Amino acid sequence: MNKTQLRKFAATARKRIEDAVKQKAYSFGITKDEINPLQELSDGLIINGTVIGEREQKQYNHLKNRILMEGYETVMDEAAYTWFNRFVAMRYMEVNDFLPINMRILSSKKPDKREPDALTEILSLVDDLDLNRERVYQMKEDSQLNELYQYLLIKQSIKLGDILPNVFDPITDDLALLLPDNLLNENSVIRDIVTMVDEQDWTEVEIVGWLYQYYIADQKESFFSNRGKKAGKKDIPVATQLFTPKWIVKYMVDNSLGKYWLERYPDKDIETSLDYYLKSGDNNLGDKPAVDIEQLTFLDPSCGSGHILVYAFDVYYKLYLSRGYREREIPKLILNNNLFGLDIDKRAAQLATFALTMKAREYDRRLFSRDYKVHIHSIEESNTIENEYVELLADENTDVKTVTELLVSVYNDAKLYGSILQVPEIDISLIEGQMESIKNRTEIDIFTTELIEYVFPLIEDLIDQYKLLSKTYDIVVTNPPYMNNFNKNLKDFINKHYKDYKKDLFSVFIYRCTLFTKEHGYTALMTPMVWMFISSYEKLRNYIVKHKSIGSLVHLEYSAFKDATVPLCTFVLKNEFSDEKGTYIRLTEFTGGMDVQEEKFLEAKHDSTTSFRYETDSSNFSKIPGSPIAYWISNSMLKVFVEGILLEEYAEAKNGFTTGNNNLFLRLWHEVDPHNIDFHESSIEYVSENTHTWFPYNKGGSFRKWYGNLKHVINWSDNGREIKNYGHLVPRSLSYMFKTSLTWSKISSASISFRFVPSGNMFDVAGLSMFVKNKIYLNYLFALLNSKVTKRILLMLSPTLNFETGHIRSIPVIYNDKRHNLISDIVNINKILSKNDWNSFETSWDFEDHPFIIHKKDSALIENSFNNWEEVAEERFYQLKANEEELNRIFIDIYGLQDELTPEVEEKDVTVNKAVLDRDVKSFLSYLVGLMFGRYSLDKKGLAYAGGEWDESHYTSYKPDDTNIIPLTEDQYFEDDIMNKIEELVSLIYGKETLEENLRFIAEALKMKSNESARDRIRRYFMKEFYKDHLKTYQKRPIYWQFTSGKRGAFKGLMYLHRYHKYTVAQLRTEYILHQATVLDNLITHEQQVIADETSSATQKARAQKTIDEYTKDRAELAKYDRVIEHVARQQIDLDLDDGVKVNYQKFQNIEVTDDTSNKPKKQNVFEKI
Repeated sequence: MNKTQLRKFAATARKRIEDAVKQKAYSFGITKDEINPLQELSDGLIINGTVIGEREQKQYNHLKNRILMEGYETVMDEAAYTWFNRFVAMRYMEVNDFLPINMRILSSKKPDKREPDALTEILSLVDDLDLNRERVYQMKEDSQLNELYQYLLIKQSIKLGDILPNVFDPITDDLALLLPDNLLNENSVIRDIVTMVDEQDWTEVEIVGWLYQYYIADQKESFFSNRGKKAGKKDIPVATQLFTPKWIVKYMVDNSLGKYWLERYPDKDIETSLDYYLKSGDNNLGDKPAVDIEQLTFLDPSCGSGHILVYAFDVYYKLYLSRGYREREIPKLILNNNLFGLDIDKRAAQLATFALTMKAREYDRRLFSRDYKVHIHSIEESNTIENEYVELLADENTDVKTVTELLVSVYNDAKLYGSILQVPEIDISLIEGQMESIKNRTEIDIFTTELIEYVFPLIEDLIDQYKLLSKTYDIVVTNPPYMNNFNKNLKDFINKHYKDYKKDLFSVFIYRCTLFTKEHGYTALMTPMVWMFISSYEKLRNYIVKHKSIGSLVHLEYSAFKDATVPLCTFVLKNEFSDEKGTYIRLTEFTGGMDVQEEKFLEAKHDSTTSFRYETDSSNFSKIPGSPIAYWISNSMLKVFVEGILLEEYAEAKNGFTTGNNNLFLRLWHEVDPHNIDFHESSIEYVSENTHTWFPYNKGGSFRKWYGNLKHVINWSDNGREIKNYGHLVPRSLSYMFKTSLTWSKISSASISFRFVPSGNMFDVAGLSMFVKNKIYLNYLFALLNSKVTKRILLMLSPTLNFETGHIRSIPVIYNDKRHNLISDIVNINKILSKNDWNSFETSWDFEDHPFIIHKKDSALIENSFNNWEEVAEERFYQLKANEEELNRIFIDIYGLQDELTPEVEEKDVTVNKAVLDRDVKSFLSYLVGLMFGRYSLDKKGLAYAGGEWDESHYTSYKPDDTNIIPLTEDQYFEDDIMNKIEELVSLIYGKETLEENLRFIAEALKMKSNESARDRIRRYFMKEFYKDHLKTYQKRPIYWQFTSGKRGAFKGLMYLHRYHKYTVAQLRTEYILHQATVLDNLITHEQQVIADETSSATQKARAQKTIDEYTKDRAELAKYDRVIEHVARQQIDLDLDDGVKVNYQKFQNIEVTDDTSNKPKKQNVFEKI
């Protein structure tokens, strides 16, 4: 099936048919804003000069009333999808020769013939379709082919309504008026349906499901693009529609309906025919009570386009045959007795009815002549049934009034709730009897006529859905909606009726489906897999584990189903508690999409010994805290949970702050003046007396063990006055702030990692923290948490990589006193190793010197510095690796997991750095820039200046740049340009004698081009690459800001944020921009002299002209930039470091100045765009 074609057709058809329906409504005087009156006759209407009959007048009045009651857009939308569904149905039926007229109505069997065969042969269909022969003759004579074709389609729809009433619904016959015009034209939806989709694709009934999904795709995308929108009635059907993969459908039905049957009637042929049935060692086939096949009921409560019901039909057919039923009677029996469906979306219910009927027609060519009923209903609501209608229906019968009012109240806003409605007992027979009595009256007044025409059909729908919602079924199978952004009404309803399962609609459906299911029956679903593990669904898990049993479960790979935005699983529940083992298939490691998942599933089905197939008693899950569905747990690990003491006995795991506005109250520490940061506050009790503004703030971070990820600070000045007054702070765990802790990141893209956080830090909800009750256990627990044992334990507790405090509290601790001291010693070493690594980089607030300086020894070569650093870093790396492996070995032994785990640590999981040549040379250049600006000093460890008072005594060996501007140029236009300063510093640190060798080493580390010198390569790095690296290192909060004149880079320069003052931009202009302009003018003059020189060759002149062109472009760019710089310089902008880089940087961006050439305002940046 060519799904690309289907998607394209559905999108095109929807647009065409929606426009055409509205245009048709316009021809009746109906628009979005008004309904214009038409000229009425005693027996019809006049429309566009044409008289239409009594039937059309009745349809028009019905349509007009519906628009007034339901709204223009709703009715137009329904008309569009109704005709889309009808065209799809006709196309499927004509291709498969299912149309009772035995000829094609949308196309021709002759490939080169465009006119539909039914139109060509219309006179032969007069009797079959109850056509008016005279009208047909007249239209043919008047060459009104399009109008004749419309007449034919409407008559065919009416006839099909006898066999497919839900698809060709006579109740909505008013929509016949909105059948689009000009359907024979080349650009009509009829032509599209014939030409845009391969005819072969119409032989599979599932095409209707795919077309429905693609028809609503734009609406679905629109809903999800509006992130803050809460789902209402119109959104839920669109947002939650998801076509279930065929093999998942077969798995669910085979292991629910198929298994239920085989437990009662073992049959090798039936078992073999169920390709996705999982036979386990615990299947006790044939030991359950017998069941009458005609009484074996099956419900899909969110049936969509009927994919699950269609396959269930195939299975039922096999079961009926096995009981000796005649082939021709089976399809009708299945439709009448076995299959039931509900959906919140009328469009879907129509298509599901059609698909199921077509499936039955495949098996019985005489189906349409038999008496059958399809039990698929869209959920309707009672909002339009007003009190006066109830009174009219009751006709003073209080019993009828009471039950009708109850029925109406139950279904108020039912389209919001759908199948999760739980209905009370209602005596429906009273209402049915009263309705029948009214219909049989000999005299009916105008009010009763309105009641019968407009209200009775709706009440009949409500009764039908009541009958389905009030029953229980042997088998319930569905792919429920996945959604948690409910509107208020739905949220309140779920809180009231499904409080323990309220996290998501799918979890509500899991519970509701078990209520739909009879005791001993089966429920099968495909849902997001998060319910298996995360704490929000713990009550659902407990309900399942304690009251039901998991027959089987397939755990899919995270992104296997690309149409879903969440990782999924599919499973079958037995609606009773049982000690039978369930079968679990773990496909999480097999990437490549649903085809690969299906292939591996079948592999596991046929080979019960495969490594990714498990069998376990679901009661074991309750032995694990939180009852996660950790089906792969071994007996050894289960013993750990039984015998271990929960970590919460040793330590308290806590959530931290939610600030309500991180941009306002958090900074990276390097953004602000470090004198305003207190790194040593010890207690929340004394912070009110603290005069500092900023305090270290632990915010989680990337995968790193032992120490590090300390980057942020929080504004807690005056005991958090500003943030508290802002009103959105959630001050969790306030009394734990500033205490020594172990921390981990709430969400990880890899494995979990724990770090030591010394006292003085506050912490965030993303930087969860643990506080050991007795510090004697701190290192023991720290080692355990960073071991492979904990990694394996958390695989049971939280495989989603979302590590909540509850998961950590639930880790079982087995304490071994004899190993305590050894473990503690190793942990102390690991902390030192990791801290030294963290502080080797300038983004640490404890950074002192670059590693090249620290490990220079007496060498005059940067290469030797790097080699020394490389040796130190490598020794640290492998020491930490060995230490972690030793800790793994110890805890694997303590926990008795020698058969499951090995102590080895992969190098990618060792979180200290080896030396990396290009990275470390670039960081050395960054350090040199820091020396140039005075951030660092060769005479002082750590920061020399980052705000506050400048202290000249810190700079004896090397004096920083006095302008705080360092130009970056491709040639040496300034004495203080970047290359001169690099040479000066490298000579100062390593000696002038080795300058060339050292520059060469730097350039080669940066990867030189074959035709450039070392100086050229270093210049090119600063011109093209340095700022990108700087932004990455400082997380887009740079401390060195790059002036940039424009795309050409006629002028570039660096400035140190912390030394900025309000005259810096003026200084830039007078000392650099104007100077650069003069230099360019002189260069242009020089090249002009070359051209004017008679001795210059043609080549020299051409080269000179090309150079002039380039200089001229640079000069023009510089002139524009100068206007911006002059404008900003006059403003004398002051910066407050506490505002942060994001706010301060923006003060110099998008500056609006008037362009001299166009005299229009244009925007330009002072600094390079971040």
